[in-house]
Amino acid sequence: MFDDGHAYCFACKHYIRAEGTEPVAPKKVKMTNEDWRPANGQMRELAHRGINQRTTRKFRYKQSDIKGLGYCEVADYVVDGKLVAQHIRTKNKDFRWFGDFKQVRLWGQDMWRRGGNRIIVTEGEIDAMTVWQVMGEKWPVVSIPNGVSHAADAIRNSLEFLSSYKEVVLCFDSDPDGQGQESAVECAQLLPAGKAKIVSLPYKDPNAMLLKGETKALLNALWDAQTYRPDGIIHVKDIPDDEDEDQQIWPYPWRDVTRALVGQRSGEMVMWTSGTGMGKSTVIRTLVHHHLNQGRKVGVCMLEESLKETRDDLISLAIGKPVRQIRASRRLNKAMAEYDEEAIDFGITDDLTDEE
Repeated sequence: MFDDGHAYCFACKHYIRAEGTEPVAPKKVKMTNEDWRPANGQMRELAHRGINQRTTRKFRYKQSDIKGLGYCEVADYVVDGKLVAQHIRTKNKDFRWFGDFKQVRLWGQDMWRRGGNRIIVTEGEIDAMTVWQVMGEKWPVVSIPNGVSHAADAIRNSLEFLSSYKEVVLCFDSDPDGQGQESAVECAQLLPAGKAKIVSLPYKDPNAMLLKGETKALLNALWDAQTYRPDGIIHVKDIPDDEDEDQQIWPYPWRDVTRALVGQRSGEMVMWTSGTGMGKSTVIRTLVHHHLNQGRKVGVCMLEESLKETRDDLISLAIGKPVRQIRASRRLNKAMAEYDEEAIDFGITDDLTDEE
Protein backbone atom coordinates (compact mmCIF):
# COMPACT_ATOMS: atom_id res chain seq x y z
CA MET A 1 0.00 0.00 0.00
CA PHE A 2 1.42 3.38 -1.01
CA ASP A 3 0.85 6.80 0.56
CA ASP A 4 -1.26 8.03 -2.35
CA GLY A 5 -3.73 5.16 -1.90
CA HIS A 6 -2.69 2.84 -4.73
CA ALA A 7 -1.45 -0.69 -4.12
CA TYR A 8 0.70 -3.21 -5.94
CA CYS A 9 1.28 -6.91 -5.33
CA PHE A 10 4.85 -7.91 -6.16
CA ALA A 11 3.86 -11.59 -6.12
CA CYS A 12 1.08 -11.63 -8.73
CA LYS A 13 1.89 -8.21 -10.32
CA HIS A 14 -1.65 -6.89 -9.65
CA TYR A 15 -2.09 -3.10 -9.55
CA ILE A 16 -4.92 -1.35 -7.67
CA ARG A 17 -5.41 2.35 -8.35
CA ALA A 18 -6.18 4.80 -5.58
CA GLU A 19 -9.84 5.46 -4.81
CA GLY A 20 -11.24 8.44 -6.69
CA THR A 21 -8.56 8.50 -9.37
CA GLU A 22 -9.17 7.99 -13.05
CA PRO A 23 -7.75 4.92 -14.77
CA VAL A 24 -4.52 5.71 -16.57
CA ALA A 25 -3.80 4.08 -19.89
CA PRO A 26 -0.68 1.91 -19.67
CA LYS A 27 2.41 3.49 -21.15
CA LYS A 28 3.55 1.95 -24.38
CA VAL A 29 7.09 0.66 -24.19
CA LYS A 30 9.09 0.16 -27.34
CA MET A 31 10.35 -3.41 -27.40
CA THR A 32 12.06 -3.28 -30.82
CA ASN A 33 14.68 -1.08 -32.42
CA GLU A 34 12.23 0.33 -34.95
CA ASP A 35 12.26 4.16 -34.93
CA TRP A 36 14.44 4.11 -31.77
CA ARG A 37 17.19 6.68 -31.55
CA PRO A 38 19.48 6.17 -28.54
CA ALA A 39 19.58 9.10 -26.15
CA ASN A 40 22.90 10.85 -25.75
CA GLY A 41 24.04 12.83 -22.75
CA GLN A 42 26.81 13.77 -20.35
CA MET A 43 28.39 11.36 -17.85
CA ARG A 44 28.55 13.71 -14.88
CA GLU A 45 28.54 13.14 -11.15
CA LEU A 46 25.21 12.42 -9.46
CA ALA A 47 25.57 14.75 -6.50
CA HIS A 48 22.10 13.94 -5.16
CA ARG A 49 23.12 10.27 -5.11
CA GLY A 50 26.63 10.69 -3.78
CA ILE A 51 28.05 9.10 -6.94
CA ASN A 52 31.15 10.68 -8.48
CA GLN A 53 31.93 11.23 -12.16
CA ARG A 54 34.55 8.48 -12.24
CA THR A 55 31.82 5.99 -11.42
CA THR A 56 29.29 7.30 -13.96
CA ARG A 57 31.98 7.20 -16.66
CA LYS A 58 32.86 3.62 -15.73
CA PHE A 59 29.23 2.51 -16.10
CA ARG A 60 28.42 4.92 -18.98
CA TYR A 61 25.52 6.34 -16.95
CA LYS A 62 24.34 9.51 -18.67
CA GLN A 63 22.23 12.56 -17.89
CA SER A 64 20.20 13.77 -20.83
CA ASP A 65 17.45 16.21 -21.78
CA ILE A 66 15.02 14.07 -23.78
CA LYS A 67 12.27 15.69 -25.79
CA GLY A 68 8.91 15.18 -24.16
CA LEU A 69 10.47 13.81 -20.96
CA GLY A 70 12.79 16.56 -19.80
CA TYR A 71 15.76 15.79 -17.55
CA CYS A 72 16.48 12.05 -17.52
CA GLU A 73 19.09 9.61 -16.33
CA VAL A 74 20.00 7.01 -18.94
CA ALA A 75 21.45 3.54 -18.37
CA ASP A 76 22.82 1.83 -21.48
CA TYR A 77 22.37 -1.92 -21.87
CA VAL A 78 25.10 -3.36 -24.07
CA VAL A 79 25.28 -6.96 -25.28
CA ASP A 80 28.30 -8.24 -27.25
CA GLY A 81 29.47 -4.67 -27.78
CA LYS A 82 26.14 -3.50 -29.19
CA LEU A 83 23.74 -1.06 -27.52
CA VAL A 84 20.43 -2.95 -27.44
CA ALA A 85 18.30 -0.89 -25.03
CA GLN A 86 18.21 2.06 -22.67
CA HIS A 87 16.56 2.33 -19.28
CA ILE A 88 15.27 5.85 -18.75
CA ARG A 89 14.61 7.41 -15.34
CA THR A 90 12.78 10.74 -15.43
CA LYS A 91 12.94 13.50 -12.84
CA ASN A 92 9.56 12.30 -11.52
CA LYS A 93 10.94 8.76 -10.99
CA ASP A 94 9.08 7.45 -14.02
CA PHE A 95 10.90 4.49 -15.59
CA ARG A 96 10.74 3.64 -19.28
CA TRP A 97 12.45 1.21 -21.61
CA PHE A 98 13.51 1.98 -25.16
CA GLY A 99 15.08 -0.51 -27.53
CA ASP A 100 14.95 -4.29 -27.67
CA PHE A 101 14.28 -5.39 -24.10
CA LYS A 102 14.34 -9.08 -25.08
CA GLN A 103 18.10 -8.87 -25.59
CA VAL A 104 18.77 -7.20 -22.23
CA ARG A 105 21.07 -8.94 -19.76
CA LEU A 106 22.38 -7.81 -16.39
CA TRP A 107 23.33 -4.14 -16.44
CA GLY A 108 27.11 -3.82 -16.54
CA GLN A 109 27.66 -7.44 -17.58
CA ASP A 110 29.48 -6.32 -20.74
CA MET A 111 32.06 -4.45 -18.62
CA TRP A 112 33.50 -7.49 -16.88
CA ARG A 113 35.40 -10.52 -18.08
CA ARG A 114 34.12 -13.99 -17.38
CA GLY A 115 35.56 -15.72 -14.35
CA GLY A 116 36.97 -14.30 -11.15
CA ASN A 117 36.72 -14.51 -7.40
CA ARG A 118 33.59 -12.48 -6.75
CA ILE A 119 30.81 -10.57 -8.48
CA ILE A 120 28.08 -8.54 -6.78
CA VAL A 121 24.50 -8.31 -8.05
CA THR A 122 22.32 -5.38 -6.95
CA GLU A 123 18.67 -4.47 -7.41
CA GLY A 124 19.19 -1.34 -9.54
CA GLU A 125 21.70 0.66 -11.54
CA ILE A 126 22.17 3.33 -8.83
CA ASP A 127 22.93 0.64 -6.24
CA ALA A 128 25.38 -1.07 -8.60
CA MET A 129 27.37 2.16 -9.03
CA THR A 130 27.17 2.79 -5.28
CA VAL A 131 28.60 -0.62 -4.37
CA TRP A 132 31.40 -0.39 -6.95
CA GLN A 133 32.40 3.03 -5.65
CA VAL A 134 32.22 2.06 -1.95
CA MET A 135 34.16 -1.17 -2.56
CA GLY A 136 37.06 0.90 -3.84
CA GLU A 137 36.42 0.10 -7.51
CA LYS A 138 37.85 -3.40 -6.96
CA TRP A 139 34.99 -5.83 -7.56
CA PRO A 140 32.75 -6.42 -10.59
CA VAL A 141 29.20 -5.22 -9.91
CA VAL A 142 26.08 -5.75 -12.05
CA SER A 143 22.39 -5.01 -11.63
CA ILE A 144 19.16 -6.81 -12.45
CA PRO A 145 17.36 -4.79 -15.12
CA ASN A 146 13.71 -4.78 -14.10
CA GLY A 147 13.10 -5.04 -10.35
CA VAL A 148 13.21 -7.94 -7.89
CA SER A 149 9.90 -9.38 -9.07
CA HIS A 150 11.76 -10.39 -12.25
CA ALA A 151 15.15 -11.00 -10.63
CA ALA A 152 15.08 -14.77 -11.07
CA ASP A 153 14.50 -14.39 -14.81
CA ALA A 154 17.45 -12.01 -15.05
CA ILE A 155 19.73 -14.38 -13.14
CA ARG A 156 18.57 -17.29 -15.29
CA ASN A 157 19.38 -15.38 -18.49
CA SER A 158 22.92 -14.68 -17.24
CA LEU A 159 23.46 -17.92 -15.34
CA GLU A 160 26.47 -19.07 -17.36
CA PHE A 161 28.20 -15.72 -16.89
CA LEU A 162 27.56 -15.58 -13.13
CA SER A 163 28.52 -19.21 -12.59
CA SER A 164 31.99 -18.46 -13.96
CA TYR A 165 32.73 -16.60 -10.69
CA LYS A 166 33.68 -18.34 -7.45
CA GLU A 167 31.21 -16.21 -5.45
CA VAL A 168 28.02 -14.44 -6.47
CA VAL A 169 26.95 -11.91 -3.83
CA LEU A 170 23.25 -10.95 -4.00
CA CYS A 171 22.78 -7.47 -2.53
CA PHE A 172 19.06 -6.71 -2.78
CA ASP A 173 17.02 -4.13 -0.87
CA SER A 174 15.89 -4.71 2.71
CA ASP A 175 12.22 -4.01 2.04
CA PRO A 176 9.71 -3.97 4.93
CA ASP A 177 7.71 -6.65 3.10
CA GLY A 178 10.79 -8.85 2.70
CA GLN A 179 10.45 -8.94 -1.09
CA GLY A 180 14.13 -8.24 -1.66
CA GLN A 181 15.35 -11.06 0.57
CA GLU A 182 12.77 -13.49 -0.79
CA SER A 183 13.94 -12.74 -4.33
CA ALA A 184 17.55 -13.16 -3.24
CA VAL A 185 16.78 -16.66 -1.96
CA GLU A 186 14.93 -17.49 -5.19
CA CYS A 187 17.95 -16.34 -7.23
CA ALA A 188 20.41 -18.18 -4.98
CA GLN A 189 18.60 -21.44 -5.67
CA LEU A 190 19.37 -21.06 -9.38
CA LEU A 191 23.13 -20.92 -8.82
CA PRO A 192 25.41 -23.89 -8.14
CA ALA A 193 25.38 -25.01 -4.50
CA GLY A 194 27.62 -22.96 -2.22
CA LYS A 195 28.25 -20.23 -4.80
CA ALA A 196 25.61 -17.66 -3.81
CA LYS A 197 25.92 -15.32 -0.84
CA ILE A 198 23.10 -13.10 0.42
CA VAL A 199 23.69 -9.67 1.92
CA SER A 200 21.55 -8.48 4.83
CA LEU A 201 21.48 -4.68 4.77
CA PRO A 202 20.77 -2.67 7.94
CA TYR A 203 19.10 0.04 5.80
CA LYS A 204 16.85 -0.02 2.73
CA ASP A 205 19.48 -0.12 -0.03
CA PRO A 206 23.18 0.59 -0.68
CA ASN A 207 22.62 4.11 -1.98
CA ALA A 208 20.52 5.06 1.05
CA MET A 209 23.40 3.89 3.24
CA LEU A 210 25.89 5.92 1.20
CA LEU A 211 23.78 9.06 1.60
CA LYS A 212 23.49 8.43 5.36
CA GLY A 213 27.28 8.16 5.62
CA GLU A 214 26.99 4.49 6.56
CA THR A 215 29.66 3.26 4.14
CA LYS A 216 31.45 1.25 6.83
CA ALA A 217 28.23 -0.56 7.69
CA LEU A 218 27.65 -1.22 3.99
CA LEU A 219 31.14 -2.66 3.59
CA ASN A 220 30.65 -4.87 6.65
CA ALA A 221 27.32 -6.12 5.28
CA LEU A 222 28.92 -6.97 1.93
CA TRP A 223 31.85 -8.81 3.51
CA ASP A 224 29.62 -10.59 6.03
CA ALA A 225 27.24 -11.94 3.38
CA GLN A 226 26.20 -15.47 4.30
CA THR A 227 26.53 -18.39 1.92
CA TYR A 228 23.07 -19.59 0.94
CA ARG A 229 22.28 -23.19 1.72
CA PRO A 230 18.92 -24.98 1.76
CA ASP A 231 17.35 -25.35 5.21
CA GLY A 232 19.09 -27.95 7.34
CA ILE A 233 22.35 -27.99 5.38
CA ILE A 234 25.32 -26.36 7.09
CA HIS A 235 29.08 -26.35 6.66
CA VAL A 236 31.08 -28.51 9.06
CA LYS A 237 32.82 -25.42 10.47
CA ASP A 238 29.43 -24.11 11.65
CA ILE A 239 28.86 -27.08 13.98
CA PRO A 240 29.53 -25.97 17.59
CA ASP A 241 32.52 -27.66 19.20
CA ASP A 242 30.52 -28.36 22.35
CA GLU A 243 27.58 -30.06 20.61
CA ASP A 244 28.36 -33.42 22.27
CA GLU A 245 27.81 -31.79 25.65
CA ASP A 246 24.14 -31.41 24.73
CA GLN A 247 23.78 -35.18 24.37
CA GLN A 248 23.12 -37.18 27.52
CA ILE A 249 24.51 -40.70 27.93
CA TRP A 250 23.77 -43.42 30.47
CA PRO A 251 24.93 -47.01 31.10
CA TYR A 252 22.73 -50.05 30.48
CA PRO A 253 21.76 -52.30 33.40
CA TRP A 254 24.16 -54.86 31.89
CA ARG A 255 27.86 -54.01 31.71
CA ASP A 256 28.56 -56.05 28.55
CA VAL A 257 25.70 -54.33 26.68
CA THR A 258 26.98 -50.94 27.83
CA ARG A 259 30.43 -51.81 26.46
CA ALA A 260 29.05 -53.13 23.16
CA LEU A 261 26.71 -50.17 22.44
CA VAL A 262 28.77 -47.48 24.22
CA GLY A 263 25.84 -46.74 26.51
CA GLN A 264 22.41 -45.23 25.91
CA ARG A 265 22.51 -41.81 24.21
CA SER A 266 19.79 -39.17 24.09
CA GLY A 267 18.52 -38.25 20.65
CA GLU A 268 18.85 -41.83 19.39
CA MET A 269 16.28 -44.60 18.98
CA VAL A 270 17.12 -48.22 19.81
CA MET A 271 14.97 -51.06 18.48
CA TRP A 272 14.96 -54.41 20.27
CA THR A 273 13.67 -57.27 18.13
CA SER A 274 13.31 -61.03 18.50
CA GLY A 275 10.81 -63.84 18.15
CA THR A 276 7.66 -64.15 20.24
CA GLY A 277 8.12 -64.92 23.94
CA MET A 278 11.89 -64.42 23.95
CA GLY A 279 11.94 -61.58 26.48
CA LYS A 280 11.63 -58.25 24.63
CA SER A 281 9.11 -56.87 27.15
CA THR A 282 11.27 -58.07 30.03
CA VAL A 283 14.27 -56.21 28.60
CA ILE A 284 12.26 -53.02 28.19
CA ARG A 285 10.84 -53.21 31.72
CA THR A 286 14.34 -53.75 33.08
CA LEU A 287 15.53 -50.64 31.23
CA VAL A 288 12.60 -48.64 32.63
CA HIS A 289 13.32 -49.84 36.17
CA HIS A 290 17.00 -49.00 35.72
CA HIS A 291 16.24 -45.38 34.72
CA LEU A 292 13.72 -44.98 37.56
CA ASN A 293 16.26 -46.23 40.10
CA GLN A 294 18.71 -43.58 38.88
CA GLY A 295 16.14 -40.80 39.34
CA ARG A 296 14.98 -40.25 35.76
CA LYS A 297 11.37 -40.02 34.60
CA VAL A 298 10.30 -42.54 31.96
CA GLY A 299 7.35 -42.59 29.58
CA VAL A 300 6.14 -46.10 28.69
CA CYS A 301 3.75 -47.26 25.96
CA MET A 302 3.15 -51.03 26.20
CA LEU A 303 0.71 -51.98 23.44
CA GLU A 304 0.12 -55.62 24.38
CA GLU A 305 -0.61 -55.45 28.09
CA SER A 306 -2.92 -53.58 30.47
CA LEU A 307 -1.86 -50.67 32.65
CA LYS A 308 -2.09 -52.87 35.76
CA GLU A 309 0.11 -55.53 34.20
CA THR A 310 2.78 -52.98 33.37
CA ARG A 311 2.60 -51.52 36.90
CA ASP A 312 2.75 -54.94 38.61
CA ASP A 313 5.70 -56.11 36.53
CA LEU A 314 7.66 -52.95 37.39
CA ILE A 315 6.84 -53.50 41.08
CA SER A 316 8.10 -57.07 40.71
CA LEU A 317 11.47 -55.72 39.56
CA ALA A 318 11.54 -53.26 42.46
CA ILE A 319 10.88 -55.81 45.24
CA GLY A 320 12.23 -58.98 43.61
CA LYS A 321 8.96 -60.92 43.75
CA PRO A 322 6.63 -62.16 40.95
CA VAL A 323 3.67 -59.89 41.82
CA ARG A 324 1.40 -60.87 38.91
CA GLN A 325 1.93 -64.61 39.41
CA ILE A 326 1.33 -64.38 43.15
CA ARG A 327 -1.89 -62.39 42.67
CA ALA A 328 -3.11 -64.74 39.96
CA SER A 329 -2.43 -67.84 42.06
CA ARG A 330 -4.32 -66.29 44.99
CA ARG A 331 -7.37 -65.52 42.85
CA LEU A 332 -7.36 -68.96 41.26
CA ASN A 333 -7.05 -70.87 44.56
CA LYS A 334 -9.83 -68.69 46.01
CA ALA A 335 -12.04 -69.80 43.13
CA MET A 336 -10.97 -73.43 43.66
CA ALA A 337 -12.06 -73.19 47.31
CA GLU A 338 -15.49 -71.94 46.27
CA TYR A 339 -15.89 -75.17 44.29
CA ASP A 340 -14.62 -77.25 47.24
CA GLU A 341 -11.53 -78.19 45.24
CA GLU A 342 -8.02 -78.60 46.63
CA ALA A 343 -5.65 -75.63 46.21
CA ILE A 344 -2.92 -75.93 43.57
CA ASP A 345 0.75 -75.48 44.44
CA PHE A 346 2.25 -73.31 41.68
CA GLY A 347 5.71 -73.51 43.15
CA ILE A 348 5.63 -69.77 43.91
CA THR A 349 6.62 -68.44 47.31
CA ASP A 350 3.63 -66.35 48.36
CA ASP A 351 5.18 -63.87 50.76
CA LEU A 352 3.82 -60.68 49.13
CA THR A 353 2.63 -58.24 51.78
CA ASP A 354 -0.04 -55.52 51.46
CA GLU A 355 2.67 -52.90 52.11
CA GLU A 356 4.75 -54.26 49.22
